Amino acid sequence: MTVDIPEGVKDIYEGAFYHCTSLTTISFPTTLEMIGKVAFNYCKSLQSAILSHTKIQFLDAGAFYQCKNLETVGKLP
Repeated sequence: MTVDIPEGVKDIYEGAFYHCTSLTTISFPTTLEMIGKVAFNYCKSLQSAILSHTKIQFLDAGAFYQCKNLETVGKLP
């Protein structure tokens, strides 16, 4: 499953996609500023999460915990 977060979204809150095991790819908007605690924990099929084009200011250290297939996170700006 691919999820495209729409433009205008600034925050992805704690646990938003927690244990969403069918999530493979997530596309973030340029407006994204914050990804909270455990937002993507245990998304075991997640392979790609590119942040380089966003306005990210805060990325919780545990946001992608146990995303064992995550190959690409992209670099922070």
